[in-house]
Amino acid sequence: MYSDLFVATPGEAPQLVTEQEPFRRWHSVSIKDVLEREWLAFAKAARTDVFEEPLVDDRTHVVRPITRHVLQRLAQLDPAERTSLAQAWKAESERLSHWPVEAVERVLTELKDLAERASREGKAVLYLATF
Repeated sequence: MYSDLFVATPGEAPQLVTEQEPFRRWHSVSIKDVLEREWLAFAKAARTDVFEEPLVDDRTHVVRPITRHVLQRLAQLDPAERTSLAQAWKAESERLSHWPVEAVERVLTELKDLAERASREGKAVLYLATF
């Protein structure tokens, strides 16, 4: 299972769930084994809400933007802060507790890159969950 994250505008959220090839249309990252529980653990580690209210919430999909606060924080992470946040996230997540801290840092680096791109393009980072 994956978390699929897209750089897109909030207005494009409905298209994310209907597009045949969303990974070609929008810049995206799929993060293996980071699911709902891991995002809850991230919220605890970061001490903030990670997602805004859903833009799409139907029987098969949920699309939620990552909060501006989290995107700004990710975009500004320096290496020491990234390591500290990775350790905190790892400590809060049962699944990530088995990962090396460097692997959690790589996930944070991917999130940082998405946050920076979204900022440059004036867009959001949208999380797509498919059931």
